[in-house]
Amino acid sequence: MKKLITLLFVSAMAVSTYATHLMGGQIVATNIGGYDYQIELTAYRDTIGVPMGLVAVFNVFEQDTSGGWISLFTSSVNYDTTSGGLMPAVVSVYGVEVYTFIDTITMPGDGYYAISWDECCRNGAIINMSNPLSESMKLSTFLTVDSLNPNSSPSYTTPPVAYLPAHTLWQYNPLPFDPDGDSLAWGLATPLGQTSPVAGYEYLSDSTYSDSAAVFSLDSVTGALTWSAKMVGHFVASFVVEEFRNGVSIGSMRRDMQFIVIPDTSNSMPQISNMQSIPTNSGGYPYVVLSPGQNYQLQLLASDADVNDVVNMLGFGEPFDLTTAPATLNVVPTG
Repeated sequence: MKKLITLLFVSAMAVSTYATHLMGGQIVATNIGGYDYQIELTAYRDTIGVPMGLVAVFNVFEQDTSGGWISLFTSSVNYDTTSGGLMPAVVSVYGVEVYTFIDTITMPGDGYYAISWDECCRNGAIINMSNPLSESMKLSTFLTVDSLNPNSSPSYTTPPVAYLPAHTLWQYNPLPFDPDGDSLAWGLATPLGQTSPVAGYEYLSDSTYSDSAAVFSLDSVTGALTWSAKMVGHFVASFVVEEFRNGVSIGSMRRDMQFIVIPDTSNSMPQISNMQSIPTNSGGYPYVVLSPGQNYQLQLLASDADVNDVVNMLGFGEPFDLTTAPATLNVVPTG
């Protein structure tokens, strides 16, 4: 899996204080044996809004033979204080709270299921929808349940809240990981409210929001985002990642993500070099094949044109999360 090394920069911005200020999140369904699934909702909100409810209600549906959806049951779970917490503010901007809700549910049998959650309201500062303060944020995950071929939804190793400067080429990768080795395909979608898509949504690829040099785009293979934002403000995008096994779609997951674009200043963006040392596949994507027990090392150089800035590196990705022989990142300052 490709590793992402990233730095986040933020600055203070005024926002409304009359709602929960939901910023993003996703639902991950993990098979834990038979028809039992662990359902994990991760939701992000800024610390200025009304406190978020501490109980999440999951709605579970099954698709019938005609393609319609049958409501099966709901399941309520309390906020998991052991795995959530606060992403602290950086450079005086408000913090971002991370709420994690973990539940275990049992599906009635083989079939195609949907798991959803929604809550009001979104961050009122969001620019690219008509009335975010009156819009809920709805997240959903669809998955095929097959007792002979267990299936779990993909997960992500980087958070869905990102800060970036205006008029600057910026890239981000959520680093998806599918525990079953299923193929993943990415696409953009209109964010959902409680019962329907949000009103007045505008895609960030519109010339209102993107500089012509780097229009907001999503790589359908890797999920990597590229953007040069045209204006300062708060924006939201909704991504759908679809799972394929042997060429057949077996599920999908929706992830909402808020972007906070800060003023472009004289500060230079850090640069990472030596990327050419990573091998690629026939499609031109970074691709490393290792045998069990084989070592692999990658040396990267981070630099900043602002000589007084201190540059740090963070490593994300499934290799860092393995319980056996995890990858390690060693940062060596050079001055």
